[in-house]
Amino acid sequence: MAKRKRKRKFTKAQLNTLYECWKDADNYKDRAALIEVRLPNIPILSALKKMRSLARTDSKWLRWATRKKNEKEKEKLAKKKAREKKKEEILKRRLAREERKRKEKEEKKGKGIREKIRSRLSTDHYEAIKKRADPQFFFCNGTHQYVYNVSCIFRIFSEQHEFSPGGPCDKCSRMDKYVPVLMEVIKDGGQKRTKPNKASKGRGKTQIKSPKVEETGARKAKNSKQR
Repeated sequence: MAKRKRKRKFTKAQLNTLYECWKDADNYKDRAALIEVRLPNIPILSALKKMRSLARTDSKWLRWATRKKNEKEKEKLAKKKAREKKKEEILKRRLAREERKRKEKEEKKGKGIREKIRSRLSTDHYEAIKKRADPQFFFCNGTHQYVYNVSCIFRIFSEQHEFSPGGPCDKCSRMDKYVPVLMEVIKDGGQKRTKPNKASKGRGKTQIKSPKVEETGARKAKNSKQR
């Protein structure tokens, strides 16, 4: 009868070294390389077989395997969160750039409208603005006094005012709500145009004689006196 092949017995020191080889590598190829260096007197195949058996049955090995698995899951989750955070930061920066560009565009547009109003608004528009701007007095925190909103409109939007530029009024933005009204007033020329009455067409006109007609009449009168 053929003799049974005796199982190799590992000493406690060898098992501890085998355990360290198992822990220090993530796959059996790398573990085999460690066994060859740390346990040169033990056949690699026997050591790997023992390693696989202990990884399935020994409580010490199982606890470490569970801990290692949890660490890998945590690492995987951390990497996922890092990727998501990076994507959020990229999106946040992109939205911030778009918002900044939008504000710059609006400021540029608003500045152009203000300049257009300042170059065209005059005291001739006062009555039209007074009719459309809902005249009222209010307390201004910038000047610490009660002010008239129509005066504020001219102070901010017209070059024809008695106040020098600068100060809180120059930076006031609460009058911006009147920009559409001012644009309409400028477009209408100060007053809403009314159609002339057909019945009164031609009335009130005075005939003006040309200088030639007046000169001819004077000569005729002079000649008649000489005769």
